[in-house]
Amino acid sequence: MSFVRQDMELDELLNYVHINDKWFYLTKTSRTYYLVPSESDLERKCKSKRFLTKVMFLTAVARPRFNDDDGTWWTGKIGTWPFVETVLAQRTSSNRHAGTPETKPLVVTKDVYRSFLINKVLPAVVKVWPQSNVPIIIQHDNARAHVTTSDIQLRAEFDRYSTL
Repeated sequence: MSFVRQDMELDELLNYVHINDKWFYLTKTSRTYYLVPSESDLERKCKSKRFLTKVMFLTAVARPRFNDDDGTWWTGKIGTWPFVETVLAQRTSSNRHAGTPETKPLVVTKDVYRSFLINKVLPAVVKVWPQSNVPIIIQHDNARAHVTTSDIQLRAEFDRYSTL
């Protein structure tokens, strides 16, 4: 009932940003390739299907709407960010040399999630949001790694962005 106003009309949800995280595997366990006779077989660099890399992505979307200022439709897509970091390989292996940059998945904790909200999601929302005079409500599920509304650092960043 939180989306029903006092006059019993449904809220249009035009000021909500929905944030969700999703796991994706970088490769599939089985894949069909069609090769011409001159092409060689593709090699998988993973020893087993048990060791496929899994990466979490954070996505922010809002409800699409018509922008009266310029007469166009805003799609509501704000952004998608992977929870990864680039590190240098420590040792040489059969796949790469030592010192080669590698992309590794991050372990998502409250601190990592907070830094993604502050450094990536909030600037993207402010950049693409079609209306600047309405308060923006961020809606996300109650996963263990998510920050709460009483988080001091996040509240300070929200207050800083609300004064812009």
